[in-house]
Amino acid sequence: MNMGIAYMKKGDNKNAEKYFRKEISMFGTSGYRLENKYLEEAYFDLGVIYWKKKDYSKALEFAVQATEIGRANADNHFLMGRIYLSKGSLRRGCVEVPGSFEV
Repeated sequence: MNMGIAYMKKGDNKNAEKYFRKEISMFGTSGYRLENKYLEEAYFDLGVIYWKKKDYSKALEFAVQATEIGRANADNHFLMGRIYLSKGSLRRGCVEVPGSFEV
């Protein structure tokens, strides 16, 4: 996980994605999936990477996965709101972004 974040901070999203996907493949099917904070972060960070690539459908898939694990994490809702707004879905975006402040 830390390697993915380090690559992401350096702007090397290709290698960051590789490490985040490795985290998901290792822990995504385990019985502790919903309690795994690192798994939530891997999905979130992949959502950010794809949002920056303007692949909003893929970004939304990862953001939804992060939100399923960390429902109370305001960052997940904020990311989903930004993705919806980027897709031009003003109504959905305006629901998620304010929701991030309520969590």
